[in-house]
Amino acid sequence: RFSLQSSASSPRDNSRPLVSEFSIGITTLRADGDIRLESGLTIPLSLRLHGQDRRRVAPDEPLTIVGEIATDDFAEGFRATNGECFGAGIGCEYHWSEIASGMPLSDPIMSDSPTVVSFVGKVLQVSFILKPLVVVSGTRFTFELSLWENRIPFKRRGFAQVTVDVNKRPRNGHLRVSPSVGDAFVTPFLAEALFWEDDPDDLPLRYRFTYSYGASSHRHLAGPLQLGASLSASFPLSSAPAFEEA
Repeated sequence: RFSLQSSASSPRDNSRPLVSEFSIGITTLRADGDIRLESGLTIPLSLRLHGQDRRRVAPDEPLTIVGEIATDDFAEGFRATNGECFGAGIGCEYHWSEIASGMPLSDPIMSDSPTVVSFVGKVLQVSFILKPLVVVSGTRFTFELSLWENRIPFKRRGFAQVTVDVNKRPRNGHLRVSPSVGDAFVTPFLAEALFWEDDPDDLPLRYRFTYSYGASSHRHLAGPLQLGASLSASFPLSSAPAFEEA
């Protein structure tokens, strides 16, 4: 068994390219000195992200992978049974796995989605949802979806893989305010967000400044979301709206 694989990478970040891959499995048998394909067509599957930026996904949010087979490809793969799967009378199975780090997807901490989807007849689309807890900034996942036909021996009819990068948060920066002491409503304070870094294709960064009174955790907006990394203002502001993080 071997596989043919194609990959596409974003050229905007050569130091750490984001790569998506698609693979098709092929089984060969040696007979009388020749190589021949195993009987039964390999069925091409495809994987895509649902509801996320196609270049990378956001951290701390559910990650949904959708697997699909085109109607014509499924029909061609099972043309001997009128375009449907009836392997050994118990049909076929989709199997989900994560192969970059061997993450146990069946663990309820990871997901509530089943890693094995059994069916008889025709199912062209399945999905898998990873819980926000494990979608950690800077993590790379490689998901694989396989289609197995329940026959003797158990036979894999096709598979696909997709590599997903979880976006990193801005990092290595800090906030500087001067002067450190002043008079309310009078002294202009300069706030500067310094040395924040991010991946090249996430630049330029945008900044939002907020403030709170004393030990209160309730924050107020000091200004709009902006490209500039500094803000000059006297505090408290006379009409500062409350800040609610989306």
